[in-house]
Amino acid sequence: MKEWAPLEVEFYKRAFAAAGKGNYDIYVVFVEKGLSLLNGRGRLGFILPHKFFNAQYGEALRGLLAEGKHLAGVVHFGDAQIFAGATTYTCLLFLEKAGADACRFTKVDDLDAWQKTGQGTEGAIPAANVTAAEWNFTVGRGADLFEKLRRMPVKLGDVASIFVGLQTSADKIYILEEISPTENGLTQVRDCNGAEWELEADLLKPFLSHVTVSSYEQPRTHHRLIFPYALDSGKAQLIDKGIMAARYPKIWAYLQQNSGFLRDREGGKWHHDQWYAFGRTQNMTEMDAPKLIVQVISQEGRYAYDEDSIYFTGGGNGPYYGIRWRPSDKPVSLFYLQGLLNAKLLDYYLGKISSPFRGGYWSYGKRFIEQLPIRPIDLADPADRERHDRMVDLVEEMLALHRRLAVARTDHEQTNLKRQIDATDRRIDRLVYDLYNLTDEEIRIVEKEQDRGERLTKQSPYCMITNT
Repeated sequence: MKEWAPLEVEFYKRAFAAAGKGNYDIYVVFVEKGLSLLNGRGRLGFILPHKFFNAQYGEALRGLLAEGKHLAGVVHFGDAQIFAGATTYTCLLFLEKAGADACRFTKVDDLDAWQKTGQGTEGAIPAANVTAAEWNFTVGRGADLFEKLRRMPVKLGDVASIFVGLQTSADKIYILEEISPTENGLTQVRDCNGAEWELEADLLKPFLSHVTVSSYEQPRTHHRLIFPYALDSGKAQLIDKGIMAARYPKIWAYLQQNSGFLRDREGGKWHHDQWYAFGRTQNMTEMDAPKLIVQVISQEGRYAYDEDSIYFTGGGNGPYYGIRWRPSDKPVSLFYLQGLLNAKLLDYYLGKISSPFRGGYWSYGKRFIEQLPIRPIDLADPADRERHDRMVDLVEEMLALHRRLAVARTDHEQTNLKRQIDATDRRIDRLVYDLYNLTDEEIRIVEKEQDRGERLTKQSPYCMITNT
């Protein structure tokens, strides 16, 4: 709209409270306008996307509806596709001008059953629980468990640094496919046009591209990133072009061949001496230390441990984020955090607060995973230290089993290792249940819902492709 109706965009921002937060979607304006047209006893129903429940731009509309207690009913279809030929994430929204004491919330898990009988998981959401904050309504058997986890005071965003990837603004130039391993200080690579180069390995970083990370496997890279920076004392300094030409003549020749494209980036703003710099400077020093790498769009939580200084690019929708304790020298092991995040319990919680995608995929973006409840560890407490050390041992065992599986030759060996992996995974889940003080009934709720999610994923004919 900014391109073809810029005056309307600014008018809506001034005229409608719902349009006042960032890059809004036009439907939020329709909701506010429709509400304003109702008389004192009026009611309104809309078929519309449920993205505003969790999106930042939806905060203003959520606040408007919450303030007047206008939310009377919701039928939430999750990732079920309602309209043939279009990928949409839909809900039915019912509003009352006079206000309602509670919202009748229906979660549709089986679209066919709902269409035939209206069957769904139903419950009442008190008006006091409807605020401008993200709407993560949970009804039915797991509602109390969700509230128990939601009330835990420590969240991932409180104790961890969650960082996006590098922003080069010219990925097709800086990212190269690796053809052969480094030899004599040179690495053979292929550029986006299929041309092959031998470039100095010292400025080539292992890079994730079109790779789906796995929870306990070391990510495998098949690409390299040209990184024309020197890291010193926690800062990244662009290497002077004279030094580039003298020490890295092959990379410098490659960059010069692409200088026209690099200078013309972002409307020509790079027509100066630092034309070979990345588009943005954030997080350049975050990649080398050990970290967890999370897959942003995934059917399940995938938090891989990286100690090989793997680099990646990405923004709000991924494809990856990095996670590290804050502060980075925290005495609690990163393996402890990896065990929590990969467990069924936190994946269960993520499914209650995240945006769904068709095919059983979820967003593991920063604004969702930073809400995950984290069980803190007091290493001065012998019982807590024992749990911490047990988690670290289990995660290290998982990492070792996956390394062995990657080189296993026979079917028998692979089957045996997979059984050991499954058993160790269950032990991690049991330890997490203990850490979070779950009852037997609460454990059954998590296990049943996660098992159901796995079945639906296996049945799904769809997949999500993340472009890098």
